[in-house]
Amino acid sequence: MIVSKRDLDELRDVDDDTCVSIYINTSSTSNGKAEKIRWKQACNKIFKKLELLNTPDRVINKLMKPAINLLNNKELWSNLSESLCMFISFDFSKYLVLSSKSANLEFLDEHFILSPLLKYYKKQGRFYLIDLTPNAVHLYECNNYKIIRLRSIQKSSINIGQIEPDKKWFTQVIENLISDDLGYSKYNSTPLLITANEFSLESLSSHMDYKPIFLVTKEDTINDESNSDLHNRVKDWIMHFNSLLADRNMEVYKQRRPEGLALTSNDDISLAIAQGNLKELYVIETFIKNGTEAIRKIDDIIMASDSIGAKVHFINGNQQPADDMITYGIARNHTG
Repeated sequence: MIVSKRDLDELRDVDDDTCVSIYINTSSTSNGKAEKIRWKQACNKIFKKLELLNTPDRVINKLMKPAINLLNNKELWSNLSESLCMFISFDFSKYLVLSSKSANLEFLDEHFILSPLLKYYKKQGRFYLIDLTPNAVHLYECNNYKIIRLRSIQKSSINIGQIEPDKKWFTQVIENLISDDLGYSKYNSTPLLITANEFSLESLSSHMDYKPIFLVTKEDTINDESNSDLHNRVKDWIMHFNSLLADRNMEVYKQRRPEGLALTSNDDISLAIAQGNLKELYVIETFIKNGTEAIRKIDDIIMASDSIGAKVHFINGNQQPADDMITYGIARNHTG
């Protein structure tokens, strides 16, 4: 399932003093029996937390009714993916089936714990792909879990008025796709991956006034394949793209550190958030394995960073500047 910004905003907007967040690990090849047991265990932990707060049984049962009723959803348990999460308050409930693994986590708090979901949202890796073949240009919308062909333009279908060199034709078509079909400008932040085999990517890049472009040379084409086969073929490109993006993010951090704009403590990051001065936040993605208390401590920082428009990056441990750092940031400007 693709998690949208609308999903996150909906969950953020829930205003209740009692909010339950549950995440469990599942398997797309399972019959659901093991996952149901895991779900019951997570629910029982929430029941016990509520009992410790002297919450009356009738109130507990009312709050947890959506989670218990979910056990009767046969279609859900027979069509699982890699993880399942649910968010419950007295007047709201929503569950999401996710396509990547999650730790087994359960939270009882004054708001939903959404940083694991935001990590999933960010790691979906939404981007556009333009693939050049000898006689066509293909446009796709992609993320880590699926790929959709939006448009294909054949050379014979374009009336260019005269015979032009291949490079010029392809350059013009790509520029039209970027500006017209996708509505991009140099200020747009959605990454674009361009793949080509026979054509000079350097000649294309000189025409692109659009920063998040990555150019990749490929040896073969992906034309005329099913979406399933196609997605399998571009997984290497997606991994390569994510690697390029991570390298670019780290380069930005290294440039900002000597300038005194790098933030290396949660207190400094929180102050930058309060002042609206946080530009980017980096989070070591294994934070989700540190348990509920560790996640709760940094959940506010992660979600507040995202809510003020700071770019939140979830990166692997090999890219962190110090072994003991889980979060670090970049300020927009010097303060004080």
